[in-house]
Amino acid sequence: MISFTDRELRKAWRENLEASQTNNQTENPKNLLLFYATECGLKAVVLKHDGNSLTDESSIIREAGHNLKELMRYLRIDGQFKLPRHLELNSVRRKGKKEERGAAIRDLNQVWRYGGKLAFEINKQIEEKLTEINGWIKESLL
Repeated sequence: MISFTDRELRKAWRENLEASQTNNQTENPKNLLLFYATECGLKAVVLKHDGNSLTDESSIIREAGHNLKELMRYLRIDGQFKLPRHLELNSVRRKGKKEERGAAIRDLNQVWRYGGKLAFEINKQIEEKLTEINGWIKESLL
């Protein structure tokens, strides 16, 4: 694991959040930046909470990876900001047969990174929750 400082995480959080809010982004890239802003922000809050300044000093950061729910659970905000447990993606065709696809919320970054599509309502709900979480992060990092 590459170690990052709390200052680097805070800067990445601010820059990714700002970039996700530009109107010229298409849905998946915009949401991916929002996801990574949320991840960086939550990790910065974990470091602040634990009194650490480097990511490799935190076992929860090492263990959680990109799993926002794990970070939120550690910070005890998972009940406040409920994300769906299961994501249904658009179906694909395999050998001429329709195949349904799903993913866990821990794989959300992969869905948006690789161009998967979620139902509009679920996508919007997740965007709204991530925006709310980022508001909480802002308050927590003051």
